[in-house]
Amino acid sequence: MVRTKRGGAQTPSVAGGIVGAVFAIGFGIFWMIMTSRGGAPAFVPFVGMVVAAIGIIGGISNVSKATRYADEQQRYEQQRARLMRSDNPRRRL
Repeated sequence: MVRTKRGGAQTPSVAGGIVGAVFAIGFGIFWMIMTSRGGAPAFVPFVGMVVAAIGIIGGISNVSKATRYADEQQRYEQQRARLMRSDNPRRRL
């Protein structure tokens, strides 16, 4: 689970990470094209590069969190199934 700004819990997803990264990269490229064509000062298009870089980093982070969450959930389910199958005396109560 990932905590939101307000303290709520959210399950990370690979699709969410990819969609967010594609959106940020697309907006960064759009920003660079529009500001360079519009005659903005030379440093303004580089803001689009920063946005695209943040999108890439955020996407990688979210995908890795989602993958780690899925792996841990699978490990938990396997361990739980193993414990439920075992001859546990407390289970018979």
